[in-house]
Amino acid sequence: MKICMGSDHRGYELKTKIIEALKDKYDITDLGTYSKDAADYTKYAFLVGEKVSNKEYDYGILICGTGIGISIACNKVKGIICAKVSNKKATCRMTSRSWWALRDSNPRPSACKADALNQ
Repeated sequence: MKICMGSDHRGYELKTKIIEALKDKYDITDLGTYSKDAADYTKYAFLVGEKVSNKEYDYGILICGTGIGISIACNKVKGIICAKVSNKKATCRMTSRSWWALRDSNPRPSACKADALNQ
């Protein structure tokens, strides 16, 4: 399974934790941002959305400060359904779709994502 990930600066740390938790089991590509420096979430929302829409990746994971803006931006990509999820129950419900936008304040995001992908 090929997964691409993107985030803005507020989601950078969580994104790196998720990548670390999943890298041994899945083919994961980080599409940016690559630091905590201010970054425009729309750039990464469109990039990840296009990659999944073009079938270069099976799934995409996006992370920003609230999950709202990045999911709205990603939904602008034709053929994409992106939903903001912020807990394990919501994440597990979305595992049959191509998108997750996780909120960076989730207390156990890596475990939630790993559990969701394993179901």
